Amino acid sequence: MTQICNTLATTNQIFNPAVIAAIIGALVALPGFLLNSQNSRLQRKKSERDEIYKKINSFYGPIRLQLKTSKEFYNLFCSSIKQRLGLDTFRTLPYILDGNQLNKTEKTILKQILKIGKNIEQIINNNAGLIDDDNLHKEMVQLATHLQIIREAYEGGYSIGSNKLPFLENKTFPDIEERVDEMFWKLKNELKK
Repeated sequence: MTQICNTLATTNQIFNPAVIAAIIGALVALPGFLLNSQNSRLQRKKSERDEIYKKINSFYGPIRLQLKTSKEFYNLFCSSIKQRLGLDTFRTLPYILDGNQLNKTEKTILKQILKIGKNIEQIINNNAGLIDDDNLHKEMVQLATHLQIIREAYEGGYSIGSNKLPFLENKTFPDIEERVDEMFWKLKNELKK
C-alpha cells in the first residue's frame, strides 16, 4: 500500500499543473525559436547577397566594362601612332607633353579614351566604399590620378616638354584590369554558394 501511495504521489508531482504548463510552453516555443533562428540565418544570407550584388552592379561590373573599353580604344590609338610614325613603342604622356601632333582619327580616339576616363573616375568617386581590398583602393586612386593627368596634359594644363615628365612619370596607368576581373569573378562565385 505504501508503494501505491508513493506511486500516486510521484504521479501527482509529474502531472502537476505547473510542470505540465512548462512542458507545453516549451513545446509551443520550440518551433517559434527554430523558425526565428532560420529566418535570421536567411535574412543574414540575403543581406550578404544584396551587398555582393551592389558591389558587382555599382562598382566592379561598370568599372570592368569601362577599363576594357578604354583598353580597346587605347590599342587603336597606339597602333595608329606607331604605324604612322614607324615606332616600336609608344607612351601617351611623353608624346603629348612633347607637343607632338595627333591626326584627326587619333584625336577622336583620344577624346573617347578621355571620356571613358571621366566615367571611370565617376565610378571610383561614387563607389570607392565598395572596395574592400586596401591595395586595390590605392591602385584606384593611382588610376584616377593618371586619368586626370592625361586629360590635363591633352588640354594643355601642363607645360609642354619632357622636362616635366619625371614629376608625372610615377603616375602611370596601373595594370588593374586583371585585379578588377579577379574581384568581379570572386564575387560572382560567392553568389553561387
